Amino acid sequence: MLSPLFYAEEHAALLQTGWFVESLLSQTLIVDAIRTSKRLFIQSRASLPPIVTRLSICGVGAWLSLSPVAHYFGFTPLPSLYWVALFVILPAYATLTQGVKHWFISRFGLA
Repeated sequence: MLSPLFYAEEHAALLQTGWFVESLLSQTLIVDAIRTSKRLFIQSRASLPPIVTRLSICGVGAWLSLSPVAHYFGFTPLPSLYWVALFVILPAYATLTQGVKHWFISRFGLA
């Protein structure tokens, strides 16, 4: 039987890995959402070089959790349900940020 310490270490690695991936993806998305007063991806898009750079950073960050060097960073593979939840949460987070941004602009008249 495995000790409770083993389970605590395994959960800590899952938390660290999940937090890293979610933070990287959500912060990259939010930078796009707050950079302009227009609607993200509908009225406003960044030019191609920043888009490629952001997608590359997100791709490398997500891949890093599955890569052969993941254990050097204390990462562990994330369950498939995590990825499903992440791709539901990120659009919801971006939509909420967009709504708060528009409320702030309309309330304080900043554009």
